[in-house]
Amino acid sequence: MRKNDGDKRPWYKEPWPWLLAAGPVIVVIAGFITLYIAITRGDSVVKDDYYKDGKHFELSTERDSAAQQRGIHAQILLNEAGDHARILLSGDVDPAVPLQLLWIHPTQEQWDQTATLTPVTSADNNQGGAQIYDAAFAPLQESEHWYVRIEDAQQQWRVQSNWVTEEGRNITLDAQRQQQLPQRPKAN
Repeated sequence: MRKNDGDKRPWYKEPWPWLLAAGPVIVVIAGFITLYIAITRGDSVVKDDYYKDGKHFELSTERDSAAQQRGIHAQILLNEAGDHARILLSGDVDPAVPLQLLWIHPTQEQWDQTATLTPVTSADNNQGGAQIYDAAFAPLQESEHWYVRIEDAQQQWRVQSNWVTEEGRNITLDAQRQQQLPQRPKAN
């Protein structure tokens, strides 16, 4: 039994062509969405000058060695709001050279911050050979961890640590030769 030619429906009224075309159409749409995301959102983790940063690796370890030789250690107590810190800094630190506190986020470079350390001017500033400093900065973004660093303005030494936020607001910084924390390129 053969159907009449008049009983045939046009191809576009059949479900099979649409089902077969749906897969490739979905893939093309997903490709355009992925392209849009790639163009509009840059990846701050990957740097254009990674080769230049690699050449500065030796310089980085020299700063850690200098901090070890000077016996520099820091203890940071962060307030509840995450916008102020009290720093206890010990070791051979030149009080005439300005110091910086750096908060470096592992993946979101726009959350990075640098704060200038201000010496506390009081009679009890010298705690057993250590100097007390204050630092104020914008409130830190919610994150599981941060890289924290204190360095002198002359880039001679640094102490640093990887701070896991759920371990508390007390952070200890030391010279770290074994673990290199990320370097942010300097503005030229």
